[in-house]
Amino acid sequence: MSISILSNLVITDQDIDEIEKLLGNVKFDDQRREIIKCMDTKDIQAFPGSGKTTVLISKLAILAKKWPYSNKGICVLSHTNAARDEIELRLGHTNIGKALLSYPHFIGTFHSFFDAFIGLPWLRSSHYPVKVIDKEIVLKRRFSRLKRGTQYYFEHHKLSQDACESTSFPIQLNIKCGNQSDSYRDLYSCIEQSFSDGYFTFNEMLYISRYALQKQKDSLPQAIQTRFPLLLIDEAQDTLQIQWELLNTAFSDNCKTIRQAFGDQNQAIYQSYLTNNSITYFPQGEYLSISNSHRFGRGISHLVSPLEIGCREEIQGDYSKFSRLDHSHTIFLFENPSAVLPSYGEYLLSVFSDQELSLGLDCYAIGMVHNKEIDQKNASHFPEEIRDYWPRYDPCASSATYKPKYFIEYFRRGIQLSTGQYNAFVLVECISEGLRKYLVFTGNSISTSGYAFHALIQYIPQNLRTVFRHEMLSLTQHSIKTQSDWNNVIEIVKNIIRQYLYTTVQSTKYFEWIDDKGAFSSVSSKNNTDKNIYSYADPKTGRSVNIHLSSIHAVKGRTHLATLVLDTFWYKRNMEAILPWMYCQPNKKDPKNNPKRVKCAYVGLTRARALICVAIPKSSVSENQRELLINMGWRIQEI
Repeated sequence: MSISILSNLVITDQDIDEIEKLLGNVKFDDQRREIIKCMDTKDIQAFPGSGKTTVLISKLAILAKKWPYSNKGICVLSHTNAARDEIELRLGHTNIGKALLSYPHFIGTFHSFFDAFIGLPWLRSSHYPVKVIDKEIVLKRRFSRLKRGTQYYFEHHKLSQDACESTSFPIQLNIKCGNQSDSYRDLYSCIEQSFSDGYFTFNEMLYISRYALQKQKDSLPQAIQTRFPLLLIDEAQDTLQIQWELLNTAFSDNCKTIRQAFGDQNQAIYQSYLTNNSITYFPQGEYLSISNSHRFGRGISHLVSPLEIGCREEIQGDYSKFSRLDHSHTIFLFENPSAVLPSYGEYLLSVFSDQELSLGLDCYAIGMVHNKEIDQKNASHFPEEIRDYWPRYDPCASSATYKPKYFIEYFRRGIQLSTGQYNAFVLVECISEGLRKYLVFTGNSISTSGYAFHALIQYIPQNLRTVFRHEMLSLTQHSIKTQSDWNNVIEIVKNIIRQYLYTTVQSTKYFEWIDDKGAFSSVSSKNNTDKNIYSYADPKTGRSVNIHLSSIHAVKGRTHLATLVLDTFWYKRNMEAILPWMYCQPNKKDPKNNPKRVKCAYVGLTRARALICVAIPKSSVSENQRELLINMGWRIQEI
């Protein structure tokens, strides 16, 4: 469906040729050109490594150059600011990039869009103050204000602080006690007071936006559609059900806006892992697709295609540099989990040269489960999680939503993320996030959305901002390897808090020195700042390779040189349960959780450019299954 307001906006092959030159080292085939040219409401199914983001950014760049309106814009929504960051990286120096990142266009997250255009305006018009929008800070604040009897109810029923969050608007609670009980009334009153004080969680803001849309359904959607005649959605497969509901209300099927959603249904691991919702929101209707991948070759595409559970169009791998490894993809059958990483490391050194290992892509070992509580573990399910393969693994450091508890952890996290980037901003941003958290916890009113450093700059007086920037930059030059180093740094930090943030430094463990376990290595350390690196060294040759460990969810969107998927346990052995999928004989009456396992395995295995491996207990694979896997193209190695 096209709309009249954009009927004269046509993208030509000449436009695409020009953007190819601007981006450099990019060449679009007919399939991708059709998607860039498309100005109808269509979804786009794009397989891993297909260059979906490059296609999207190229389309945006062309549209920004030809955009005819000064008060109507393009709306681009995703779950992170990755799309915006990518535009800044590739086009930020150009007039096109600057136009895209400014009014009238909007490029940001779902939460920031619904907050800016629906939730916040409604709250302010309803005379609610808005001080903090954050899950961790708000829920911790609410729990601390509950009566002791209510807190005991939480402890007795093993409820987390998440139960302090309303599940709708107006307030609804998710606790199993009568609405006339003391605990229910205390929690309800606490959330009500939190709203009155201006403290909301991210999800509550979505519920408020839904309520506002329902109350103003005759006017608000029309205003939004007039403001944004074109809506583009990135990573659409991970969109929450409530976000789809909001989108479908704000941009209805018969609306004035062209809608295009980009994603890969086979990679919908967040929603499918957390819920049993069977509703398919993406892709809808007739869709366009990008079926070939530039990330890996035919060997990998042949082995991962059986795991396509959503769109069953077979993925085509066209990267040929590592075609010699097409028959090297390996399933390790083990008896002792501790032998898996050494065997994987040895195998990596046997198939890759030192030059290939230093190309800039890392080797990974990943799993679906990586952070199981000790009291939930069962010896008969061993190995259940990544730590059962390597006890030094720190799940917090690899979490996609990792939030440090102490200020020094923000500092260390910044050092870890900025190493090798030659960009001090990453470290400054992490330090700023730690400072912002302290300001919020001590009752100061500061924006909790967007970049933390920008929020601090807006918080302090304008005449102090330049010298504050220099102070923050100088912090990045200090070492924090020892407790003595940290004591010196924290004195500088406390002075910054007093002098620029006008806040007293309270006596708190937040700023104390916390020991860092560091990275384990079977050889001497190579200045690893990521604690989840296992280093394997060949005892004969001295050659070594670093193996990064992480959850499957945390590596989504990345490219590895080689990937090993470790079998873990979630109601069943995850990789064992989906073996029939791997040799193209899935059970027609498959257990309800298996599609979730299949999608996680698909995401994990499609990270690799050159080599994929799987580790499964030897007792989990029958002789018949071995033969079927070998016939599929897998190499079997017992360890």
